[in-house]
This record gives sequence, structure tokens and C-alpha cells, in this order.
Amino acid sequence: MIRTIVRTLIVVSLFATLLESSGLAQSKNEVGLLLGGSIVPTSTTNLSINSGLAYQATYAHKFTGDGVVGFGFEVPFVAIPSQDVQSGSPFSPRNYASLFITPGFRFIFVPNAAISPWASVGGGYARFAESTTLVTGAPNTFKTGTNKGALQYGGGVDFKTPLHIPFPLVFRGEIRDFYSGQPRLNLVRSGNGQHNVLVSGGIVLRF
Repeated sequence: MIRTIVRTLIVVSLFATLLESSGLAQSKNEVGLLLGGSIVPTSTTNLSINSGLAYQATYAHKFTGDGVVGFGFEVPFVAIPSQDVQSGSPFSPRNYASLFITPGFRFIFVPNAAISPWASVGGGYARFAESTTLVTGAPNTFKTGTNKGALQYGGGVDFKTPLHIPFPLVFRGEIRDFYSGQPRLNLVRSGNGQHNVLVSGGIVLRF
């Protein structure tokens, strides 16, 4: 999953470099690289899902940004290699990995200021890869690999810096909720959805 994200970002970066060299790009594109943690709140008494380390890469294009509110398009890629499962059922997987790809729209407030808040909403794809072992250590003979839809919404704050390496460097903090279908944990849960809350921070390169 992480290799796919890296390859995509390389292609996007090369394309943006070509645009910049031809004079077509005017800092309307960006690539964000963030690290954070994922939290999954559960309402089931015999189930808890531990937090997991999350890797995020986001490509975005700004359509407008000269007024008080800017508007753009973004594609967040989020990979969570592992989240442990604590379950009262002996049939639940020991852990699972997650991948979210949710294209959407971003609204930037005071985009030309040194500190710019923003809000985002979008939707797309969620992939869960359940472990091959159960919480008891026995082999997981149930079906693994779950594809679901996902709704993403959240917001953050960008902090501009005077640094250029060679692109303008921005620091970002954000929180997003990827509301998706549930992974296959082999027990009855209330509702059909699951909140996957991601809190992260990192850098943004604009070109």
C-alpha cells in the first residue's frame, strides 16, 4: 500500500516539475506528507480497537485562492499498517490494516495569510486487510480482505514558512474522520459504519 502511494506521488511530482519548467504552474499544486495516529471509537462492549500509526500523502490543486475563501480539489491517501483488536470473541482477527483513498474538495480561509485554516469533504474507497491469525493465536479461516465505501470530512491549519527546498514549505496540522463500512471482525456490531479518526501533522510542498 505504501509503495503505491509513493509511486503515485513521484509521478505527480515529476509532472508538476515539468509544468513549472514550462511556466504553466503557479503554486496551485501541492503534495502533503503527514504522519499521525488513527483512533476508532466503538460502541460495542466486548470490542476495542487500538490506535495505529498512520501514513498520509495528499495531492491537491487550488482552483481559486485570491479572495477571503479559496477552493480546490484534493486526493488524500492514508495507509495504516496495523491496528490491534481486543475482542471478547475468539473468532476476531488479531489486527487489521487499512487504506483510504477519498477524493474531495477543500475550502481554504484567508489562503494568502501566514496562517490558513481549511475544511475538507470527500468520498471514495476503503480497504481493510484482516490478519491471518485470530486474537487467540489460531489461524484465521474466515474470509479476509474487505472493500468498503468511505466518506471523509475534516479540517486543519497551514502555517507558511520562508523556506524553499526548492518549493515553498508549509507546516500542517489536521484532523479527519474517514467514516466507512466496517472491517470483517467476525462478531455482531451495532450499526453498519465505523469512524476512523485521523490526527496528523507534517509538511506540504507547493509548486
